[in-house]
Amino acid sequence: MMNLGEVELQVEDAYIADKGKTVARIDKRSMKELHISAGDAVIVFAEERPLIVKAFPLYPSDNNSGVIKLNSSLRSQLRREVGDMVTVRGIGNTKIDKVVNYLLFEELSKQGK
Repeated sequence: MMNLGEVELQVEDAYIADKGKTVARIDKRSMKELHISAGDAVIVFAEERPLIVKAFPLYPSDNNSGVIKLNSSLRSQLRREVGDMVTVRGIGNTKIDKVVNYLLFEELSKQGK
């Protein structure tokens, strides 16, 4: 997996349909900068707290640039509120199950040394 870019985005509340899901809604321009498409995994950082989520575009009626929509559970894990900034890192055309498996393998490899 290769890091293909980072963007700083302002946190907004998730759409009702995304409540309880591990997804982030990002504007299409930012998705293009991150070299990702709908359903790809991204890493959201707030200080040293990384969180892996699936990225999907904002609804067409709400295509504000520079925002990321996260539900309250994800914001709590990141210790961020609506209006705060987070860093989003693209991993490139990678689905979330591959990222989780890679990170678990990497962590287990470190423990075995």
